[in-house]
Amino acid sequence: MTHRFVKFGFAGIAASLSLGSLLTGCGGGGVDQDYLDSSSRALIGTYSKTSISALGTRVTCGDASSVVGDPKTELKDRNVVIDVCTPTDTITFSEDGRYAIKSYGGTEAGTFTRDNQRLELVRDTENGTGLSTPYQKTVYTLSGSGTDLVFTPTAQPVAYQKIDPAGAAFNVDNTPNYDNLAPKANLDGTLAILWLPNADSKPVLKSNLSIVPELIADAKEAIDARGFSKRYVVTYTFGKK
Repeated sequence: MTHRFVKFGFAGIAASLSLGSLLTGCGGGGVDQDYLDSSSRALIGTYSKTSISALGTRVTCGDASSVVGDPKTELKDRNVVIDVCTPTDTITFSEDGRYAIKSYGGTEAGTFTRDNQRLELVRDTENGTGLSTPYQKTVYTLSGSGTDLVFTPTAQPVAYQKIDPAGAAFNVDNTPNYDNLAPKANLDGTLAILWLPNADSKPVLKSNLSIVPELIADAKEAIDARGFSKRYVVTYTFGKK
């Protein structure tokens, strides 16, 4: 099975990894310090990625202080590599309301907001280059202590909308009419991620234009979900440096 859309690592995927509900201009501007509440301020600092897990399988990322080089560790689902980590993968939360991620897949940065256990990351920069809007939002549920945090992806609704309301959303062969479809944005103008629960799941377009991951017998039923980033559901554990 081929998964060409996957760009390994916590930093990205195709149109990739992303985030916060307060948007800034391309390249980032940050958030006024007065905006950060105590919940968000509690995150400030740099954390090292210690492990990644999915579907009951967990792999460790190594210890940067004792590992020579930057070896990668692969997380697989039925022999398909769904993510990769290294001993030097980190995430940093700053007082200006911005975050920065370094991973095997590259680097990314953007704004973050936290509401109790809900963390939103809005990516506006990738590998040092400012991105164009709409930015991509990643939502995680946080658990664990302040020094050992677990990031669990929280799926948000993903759907298209018709560009011309009178036009067709599907071609005569029932394939998506992408000429008349545009990704439906969140209320804050960001785009959600399409989370795939396992290596056998594929995106399927429903009649109401929602896109859902399903286990389907015929690969021809799957769509490429263009305009959306696709990622496998992987949980990340970070330790405070």
